[in-house]
This record gives sequence, structure tokens and C-alpha cells, in this order.
Amino acid sequence: SENQENQPIIHQNEPEHKSDVVKLSTEEEIKEALSCPCLDPMKNSPCGEQFMVSFECFLRSTQEEKGSECVQAFSAMQSCFEENKEYYENLMKENPSAIPSLSDTPSSSENTVPITTTTT
Repeated sequence: SENQENQPIIHQNEPEHKSDVVKLSTEEEIKEALSCPCLDPMKNSPCGEQFMVSFECFLRSTQEEKGSECVQAFSAMQSCFEENKEYYENLMKENPSAIPSLSDTPSSSENTVPITTTTT
């Protein structure tokens, strides 16, 4: 009927119970997150490989302090950023949202990935 068309869209992948949230870190969702076009500026940058290794490690993290086992990967990425400082400074000037804030403390919130995406 016509009334159904005007109802808000219900997202079917929403967990019914809060305890199900933990089960959402599936291989498929990790691949989907890694293939997000929002990551393209980083993927295609001089430190793209280090970024992807760090981001994937963070997504797969099962530690209580999310990402705490990824310190080595984060460190390699940070070193690469330092080596290519000018490139990333220019990237930030051109597009402030191009660089996700992975360097922020991973423990800032337990179950969220600190990546901001903007739709244009």
C-alpha cells in the first residue's frame, strides 16, 4: 500500500541485540571497509601500503584497547608520513578529510573506527 512507501527505511543489518555488535567484524565487512572510495587518497599516496596494513590491522584488532597490537604497523606508517611530510601537508591543504584520523588514540572509543567520511 502507499503508506509503506513513506515509512523510514529500516536497515536490516542493524544488530537486534547489543551483544551482536561484536559479531559484526566479519571478513566481508573488513573487505568492504578497505575498499571504501573514501580511502583512495590514502591508498594512492606514497604511504598507501603502510596505511592499508595499519588500517586492516586496526579493523581486525580484537584487543580490549582497539589497535594496541598494531603499534609496529602504526609506527611504520608514521615514519613514512614523516618521510613524505610535504606530500601529506599538501594533501591536507587540498582536502582536509583525505587523511583519516588513525593516529588518534585507538582506545578513544571501543567499537568505532575513527574514520570520518564526507559526502559531497
